[in-house]
Amino acid sequence: MKKAVIQFISVLVMLAVALMNYRGVYASSLQIPSFQSSNVIYVSPSGNDSNAGSATSPLKTVQAATSKSVAGDTIVLMSGSYTGSMTITDVGDKNNPIIIRGEGATFNNPAITVKNSQWLIFENLSFKGGVNQITLQNSHYISFRNNVLDFLTRGIYIQDYSSHIVVSNNEFTQSCAKGKTWSQLKDSTCEGGGVYGSSFGGGSYYISNNWVHDVFNGFIFSDDSAGQWMNANVFIYNNVFERVVDDPAEPEGDSYNFHVYNNSMYETHRLISLTTKGLGPVFVYNNLQITKGNPTNETSRLNSAFKVDLSLGYSNGTWIFNNTIVGETATNFLCIRYAFSNNN
Repeated sequence: MKKAVIQFISVLVMLAVALMNYRGVYASSLQIPSFQSSNVIYVSPSGNDSNAGSATSPLKTVQAATSKSVAGDTIVLMSGSYTGSMTITDVGDKNNPIIIRGEGATFNNPAITVKNSQWLIFENLSFKGGVNQITLQNSHYISFRNNVLDFLTRGIYIQDYSSHIVVSNNEFTQSCAKGKTWSQLKDSTCEGGGVYGSSFGGGSYYISNNWVHDVFNGFIFSDDSAGQWMNANVFIYNNVFERVVDDPAEPEGDSYNFHVYNNSMYETHRLISLTTKGLGPVFVYNNLQITKGNPTNETSRLNSAFKVDLSLGYSNGTWIFNNTIVGETATNFLCIRYAFSNNN
């Protein structure tokens, strides 16, 4: 009997090591290093699209710059305010991505669509307002780093089989959510997420080292079209969440191989919410949640570590382990809230 127990423990250890190695392979495969650009194209709000695109003779619009760029180029957005909607269709390659870099550039109420694009890097940019700030459609190997996104509904909106998305070292916040109650924000234009994966999302998302604060939701993956496969191989790790009125991370239906680990969460309504059918496997581990106040701003609303609601269908496995949860009192903090159907 003792030998069988030892063998069982050994199998568990091997599975844990395999999981960590498996996770590490995925998480390291899309880290985009720095590149030396072969050409730099400058854009300024005071420029002109008939200019040469140099630092002393910049273009005026991002579209004009992307129409001139090729793999390996860097588009520098000079200081100033950029407005209006735009569509970017640019294609770099693995060794020569196209970089769109800000040098004091701010997009106000942006509606940017990245369509049929590959190997793009967005860095050092600020985004303020806008229902859907950046929408990805059929685009792959897109990286966002060192940006500030003050979004209204969705910061980065993933659609149309877009895949291999890296989101790292960004700041996400919602001016519209600050000081509001859960009831005021629920079903409003502020109900969304900094990264929002929708139906038909291709998957392979690596979301790490971001600061998410004063928002309704952090990162949410919602089954907008019921029954559509989406959002496979999602890794959310090493992020800091502060003052989240609802959920830091929430897979809603048809999300597969979903990992949430090594995150720090302060004053969040929950650590994670797992809801609806077609979910899993989901792994939630090595996270820290400290909620001593009430981030919902409603005295009657209970906070919890986990919400597990699979009442509408099946689960492919939910693994929650090695998390540290600190709540103020039992009267305003529950460990778990759950509901299951007969199919689970």
